[in-house]
Amino acid sequence: MGVEIQRQLAGGIWGAHLGRTRDGSDVVIKVLPRHHLTAIDKVQRAIILAEQLRRSGYPAPRYLMVEDVAGHCVTVQEFVRGATPEVFQARHAEVLIDLWRRHRDAAGHQDREVDCLAAVRSENAADCRELRNSDDPQIRRIYDQARAVIDRTAPTLFRSSDIVHHDFHHRNFLAHGDQVTAVIDWEGATTGDSRIDLCELAWASRPGSPTRSAEADRLTSTAVANEVDPTVATAIAAARAIEKLAFGLRADEATLGAMLASVTGYLQPLWLDTR
Repeated sequence: MGVEIQRQLAGGIWGAHLGRTRDGSDVVIKVLPRHHLTAIDKVQRAIILAEQLRRSGYPAPRYLMVEDVAGHCVTVQEFVRGATPEVFQARHAEVLIDLWRRHRDAAGHQDREVDCLAAVRSENAADCRELRNSDDPQIRRIYDQARAVIDRTAPTLFRSSDIVHHDFHHRNFLAHGDQVTAVIDWEGATTGDSRIDLCELAWASRPGSPTRSAEADRLTSTAVANEVDPTVATAIAAARAIEKLAFGLRADEATLGAMLASVTGYLQPLWLDTR
């Protein structure tokens, strides 16, 4: 691909590397895991959506290349200076909430309705099969609860004209002090309902996490309460629980433990409290 690897960059379970092109430009190169959600055609569509936002002045990195290498989707993007803050502060939360508002209607008119729970709507979906076939009774029990929530939630409750990042949380942005320099990791972006992103920003870790200030938690939770209908929020929580646990099952034992703790800590109570 004409990129010389310099060193590994911090953060992310799959990681990223700093690279240098033949003309001396610094870039970020990512090798995505083999999965139906990281198929090259899906990633290419995601990057088109990110570019739409970037052209409007949104701080998204410019993607330079997307290629299939040995069955893996590999992306090369411009290097943006900044770092993921040690602690997600209130000012970061304010900026990201304002950026989230720009996701709304950013995809333009869609010819068809988008079912934002499509990835978990069918029991035969890949993530659902992972949980249904798990040897862990706790995981199967959580799946059954989440399944019941999804089954009673109509697709018509969701928006279809937004750009959805799908991993819009407090570890996926770069900053210099209070200034947000980039929102990163756009490879999973789709069209749909951007309220998924706001919920992820509020729910990405358990309350009291050392990586988030109490004021940032309050701001993001208040935004969800003001912007997301409770029925929609409950369905998003159920879908995210399935996706997170399936991700953990495909990763490793430590990741699964972290996903299980986060699901039982803040997602599961959201639907148990509304039954």
